[in-house]
Amino acid sequence: MLEELAYTALHYDYVVVGGGIAGVTCLETLAQLSAFQDDIKILLISESTLIKALVNYQQIGHTMESMDVTEQDYCTLTSRFSNVTILNSRVLRLDTDKKHIYLSACEDVYSYGKLCVATGASPKYLSDNEHVLAVRDTQSVQQFQEKLKDSERIVIVGNGGIATELVYEVQGCEIIWCVKDKSISSAFFDDSTAQFFLPHLQESSLPKEKQGKTISRRWKYTSEQCAGSSSAAVKDYSGNALGPDWAMSFNLKGASEVLKSLDKVHVEYGVEMDTLLPPHDFSMLNKTEATSSSKSWPVYIKLTNRKVYGADLVLNATGVTPSCSIEFKGETQIELAKDMGIIIDTEMRSNIPDVYAAGDVVNTSKWTDTEYWYQMRLWSQAKQMGAYAAKCMHKHTSQSSISPVSLSYTPPIDMDICFELFSHVTQFFGFKVVLLGLYNGQGLQSSEYTVHLRYTPGKEYTRVIVRDGCVVGAVLIGDTDLEETFENLILNKLCISHIEDQLLDPDIDIEDYFD
Repeated sequence: MLEELAYTALHYDYVVVGGGIAGVTCLETLAQLSAFQDDIKILLISESTLIKALVNYQQIGHTMESMDVTEQDYCTLTSRFSNVTILNSRVLRLDTDKKHIYLSACEDVYSYGKLCVATGASPKYLSDNEHVLAVRDTQSVQQFQEKLKDSERIVIVGNGGIATELVYEVQGCEIIWCVKDKSISSAFFDDSTAQFFLPHLQESSLPKEKQGKTISRRWKYTSEQCAGSSSAAVKDYSGNALGPDWAMSFNLKGASEVLKSLDKVHVEYGVEMDTLLPPHDFSMLNKTEATSSSKSWPVYIKLTNRKVYGADLVLNATGVTPSCSIEFKGETQIELAKDMGIIIDTEMRSNIPDVYAAGDVVNTSKWTDTEYWYQMRLWSQAKQMGAYAAKCMHKHTSQSSISPVSLSYTPPIDMDICFELFSHVTQFFGFKVVLLGLYNGQGLQSSEYTVHLRYTPGKEYTRVIVRDGCVVGAVLIGDTDLEETFENLILNKLCISHIEDQLLDPDIDIEDYFD
């Protein structure tokens, strides 16, 4: 049946698969680039009727960005762009020879001129135990919020951004934080930087309205729905990744009436999960629970240091892996990296003609000329890749239209400036955090660089990496107002040898040296 329908495939010039930040940004950019081309048709295929949307966008310097992330019904896009169609379905198969798309929700077959895969990533597998929950999308956060209401103790396994935010935001619940490293938040910070945050593990013991911390403007959740549309996602759908400061929009309150204090957060360093045990199996071990608790917990987690903790809930925050369940059928198979990411070139193309990819699903190991940029699968990078993929798709289409026959030479597309410098603006423990360039000395030997620190406990922390007289990276925590200065120093490779000793002197305005 499908092969018969293939001859009447519905054609779209551009198809984007995935309704997350990368996919939606790609679609919006394509629609804007094609605004004066009435015959261009664009299709977005999303497994959810809710899509990520970016609003209140603000450019900070050359590469840094601030924005709000909203979650809206997909009709908001079709109302803005008349040439956009959105389908709520899963892509089952892609015939790359015929350029045909086969979906789970209907028997119609769609064809494409150029296609971008932006299906994101899924949480790394920990266990299918009913008391284990992976926090990845809005739906899983809502499940966690509901389970947390009856929880007196939770175990958080992981040491990245989501784990760090959860430890700070969860109240009224004892927390056991299991990290495989020797310091917290190692996905972002080295040991010394992590020490700055340790005293602030207890700060959310105050009610949120009394904490006095900055209210985030960047995450807004809306459940408005278009008339006649369905709110149900495709079955077994793994939702789109959370945006920045997501935890601040949810009431993450446990069952205990005693608000969290420092002794309610216990960190186990250098450990991973060994196994999960139901109450009966734990009792057969004849082993004392790590806190000597006599309570019978719903689940027990045995760590690699042999300690066993009982808990109401175990949160899996161990990271993500690229997620693409599409079956690629054709003469050429999609090229995947060891981490299962789709390998792309510097113009966002996979090894299959006219198939692009963007966001968490990609692997950028072939990008060899990005001295100060590297992939970390962050929402900010998903946005940047989605926009750049759209520009490449549109440019390649324009080049092809000039000469239908393959050109002997097509000039390369200049990469966006955002790929010249890694930059990420976020918030941890109530502090503004800006990460720039090789902020942890990534890829450098310790003998190759020097570190400059300025540290005011409870207020700010600045860590600058200098190599051969030039700034190559920086960590800025708090309201330092130095982000644009160091961004310019890194991008322009300006020599600071003559003021290196005074680089972080608070009495010297280093901007004056580089006007």
